[in-house]
Amino acid sequence: MTAIEALCAAHGITEAAIHGVGSIDHIRFIEGHRMDCLATELRFDGAVLHDGIATLGIEVVDIHGAIARGALTRGDNRVGVTLELVIEPKDIT
Repeated sequence: MTAIEALCAAHGITEAAIHGVGSIDHIRFIEGHRMDCLATELRFDGAVLHDGIATLGIEVVDIHGAIARGALTRGDNRVGVTLELVIEPKDIT
């Protein structure tokens, strides 16, 4: 999340919808659950930037077909292989 926030700040974006698909290894959710798998595929679900702070809701599936949903924990989730990201600005300052 911090990289998304830094990218938005560099372009004066403080409010945005965030869309994307990709992979994250060993996912940690703010709700307390986790998905420990090296191979996951995810899509953002209701992810937003508000006042320059990202809240990244996702839906994710692992290699066994297990599905999890929740918001990513700040600073705990690194991209696995790739993450395709679209930032849809709502307010540019």
